Amino acid sequence: MDGTTTSEGTTETFPEYGEMWNGFPSWVRKKEKTLLQAAVEDTEYDLVVAKDGSGNFTTIGEALSVAPNKSTTRFVIYIKAGAYYEYLEIDSKKTMLTLVGDGIGKTLIKGNRNVIDGWTTFRSATVIAVGSSFIAKGITFENYAGASKHQAVALRSNSDLSVFYKCSFVGYQDTLYVHSFRQFYRECDIYGTVDFIFGNAAVVFQKSNLYARLPDPNQKNLFTAQGRDDPNQNTGISILECKIAAGSELIPYQTMFKSYLGRPWKKYSRTVIMRTYIGDLIDPAGWLEWSGDFALDTLYYAEYMNRGPGSNTSGRVTWPGYKVIVNSSEADQFTVENFIQGGEWLDETTSETAETFPEYSKMWDGYPKWVKKKERALLQAAVKETEYDLVVAKDGSGNFTTIGEALNVAPNGSTTRFVIYIKAGAYYEYLEIDSRKTMVMLVGDGIGKTLIKGNRSVVDGWTTFRSATVVAVGNNFIAKGITFENFAGISKHQAVALRSGSDFSVFYQCSFVAFQDTLYVHSFRQFFRECDIYGTVDFIFGNAAVVFQKSNLYARQPDPNQKNLFTAQGRDDPNQNTGISIMECKIAAGSELIPNQTMFKSYLGRPWREYSRTVIMRSHIGDLIDPAGWLEWSGDFGLNTLYYGEYMNRGPGSNTSGRVSWPGYKVIVNSTEAGQFTVGNFIQGGDWLNATGVPYYLGLN
Repeated sequence: MDGTTTSEGTTETFPEYGEMWNGFPSWVRKKEKTLLQAAVEDTEYDLVVAKDGSGNFTTIGEALSVAPNKSTTRFVIYIKAGAYYEYLEIDSKKTMLTLVGDGIGKTLIKGNRNVIDGWTTFRSATVIAVGSSFIAKGITFENYAGASKHQAVALRSNSDLSVFYKCSFVGYQDTLYVHSFRQFYRECDIYGTVDFIFGNAAVVFQKSNLYARLPDPNQKNLFTAQGRDDPNQNTGISILECKIAAGSELIPYQTMFKSYLGRPWKKYSRTVIMRTYIGDLIDPAGWLEWSGDFALDTLYYAEYMNRGPGSNTSGRVTWPGYKVIVNSSEADQFTVENFIQGGEWLDETTSETAETFPEYSKMWDGYPKWVKKKERALLQAAVKETEYDLVVAKDGSGNFTTIGEALNVAPNGSTTRFVIYIKAGAYYEYLEIDSRKTMVMLVGDGIGKTLIKGNRSVVDGWTTFRSATVVAVGNNFIAKGITFENFAGISKHQAVALRSGSDFSVFYQCSFVAFQDTLYVHSFRQFFRECDIYGTVDFIFGNAAVVFQKSNLYARQPDPNQKNLFTAQGRDDPNQNTGISIMECKIAAGSELIPNQTMFKSYLGRPWREYSRTVIMRSHIGDLIDPAGWLEWSGDFGLNTLYYGEYMNRGPGSNTSGRVSWPGYKVIVNSTEAGQFTVGNFIQGGDWLNATGVPYYLGLN
């Protein structure tokens, strides 16, 4: 059976599903199911691509360029048989797009970008799907760079509600990058070697074949490397009624290479394999460590009712995070019905996932111009690829064991970047990057790995201003991959995790965790990208000119009789060019609030000062937000003079029909007004920023 295609591995249906087509998520509409099921000759197309000139275009890229933007109806492009050597991106504007080929091995899209030749893993993909509701049928996506070229992605999908049916994905290391949002793969073939299905989507593979190829000498085959980095994320890889086996080229040499079901790319990695045929190539341990004991306590790896010679769990790893599922109710959490379309984190039409946004195809263009090219490289680089001036490690393996010691020896008045790497661990310190410490960068091992923690609070005698665990004042401060936390607790009232008064400061892939007054964006220009902020009352507050981009804002469970307030902006003069701009973010209930969400009211913000200014644009607003949207501070204070605006948001809490009727509140209806609050205009416009020539996300798109 191993090495062959059988009904046992690919076509058996779930008894509870009934007919085959009931296995699809409910967001695959009847018309789309018909489209998937229909023979090529029975399908109506909007455009045809054919290499021989018999269609509308000879390249797929030409057809994509004329597909409509922001379509609300299905647009179908038929790609006739042939090998198309193209790099394609279905960007965020190309919604509801379907590509239909003549079948696996007949219609092929091929490229060979790879890390060895200078591409990042993220940008190496032959095809990138970002626009929501993307569908592909009968196509082979291939990266033929070869095993020696290391990471080389065939397809990267950031498309929410995407479906791949009867497609194949062919590569070696990192073949299929299931990056984010909800994805579904049915009757597909995936070929690779190292970590060949990886990413942080909520994804289900159903009735598909996963084949290990022949790796480089001394390599191991690893079928998955799931990347959940926060326990609140509803993401993971679910492999359901599939076949896990050696590909034809590996079979003769199978005993020479070890193969594993997966390893934890990130701390909260989650992969479940259910009712699947597992071939004899899989090592009895089943799963492999990433590095030492990293994530073995926090991952969730599970197996349920599998079959085949590799399915025996008696010799499996004994990690705390691994389990054999023994009851159907736990297994049911990872079915199509529950995992990628139901429960308390998804409604019928919008995504409540905690991942990044589909516009990540332009990931690095989002930075302000004052983030220089060298600094972008620092932010983008993996920890192991970054050069540091100092290393902090609790275990003594660095230059210092405390962050404070490292900051003390950082140069004063520096005009070049000074980088301090802080190895994973919880550092109980109070830190101040004072005005002399310019151009300092702190790099951690990631959210939840490198943590800086304190518990100063107003109840214990500190002012709000002085309660911060970390204070950043020196200009051009950057932090990456760090959790800033104030663990004083909800009963201690104001307790700041981080206060920033640093001009031109950047926080990338950081988290800020507390309750009341978590993040004090005190003054000057600041930029937060791909960050997570947790709190209850006024938990983003201050009077900086600040943009949050592609970040997650989570309300926690407050004290009884309290309300959740995401923002309390403090502009006290109409001439100040300050405010809070929340752009392409997610506003939602955190995991601890969700079960009790109906017990507490939550609002987008309230006016701390008379000219308070907050704008929320193109963000997902969850159903926790009260229909009024905003709350008074005290009586009618600031209601005439504030500026609160909403523009093109989505999600169950984004309906503005029941919003407050204050003179200062408005629904922004044109892009010109909204454009005032973008990265390009709001925190770097006019004559106070030098042009650097670095590309940036200037406007709304």
